[in-house]
Amino acid sequence: MRQGRRAEAVDLFRRAAARRPESTRLAYVYAVALHDAGDRARATAVLEEAHRRRPANREVLVALVTYLRETGNAPAALRYATALADLAPGDRDVQRLVESLQTLRNVK
Repeated sequence: MRQGRRAEAVDLFRRAAARRPESTRLAYVYAVALHDAGDRARATAVLEEAHRRRPANREVLVALVTYLRETGNAPAALRYATALADLAPGDRDVQRLVESLQTLRNVK
């Protein structure tokens, strides 16, 4: 990715994630590569699958919230932000994120 060879990098990340489906980190890196290459829908799908396997992974939840918010899907982003808040009930940043998504959802 850093060398500008996005298609090749995405394919390498895809293969690595497929070889180690238990690795949430590889799924996350693959999703970020997909997102950076412009494939937001596939990036979100990869993250959602990683979330199903490891629902308490904060990194995956943050990425899901970010990507879904970018695409204007505030209800789905809020659902994942709420899951994140459940994992970190005292985290004010997460609480502000939930509140901002609630406001977005109510505006639309």
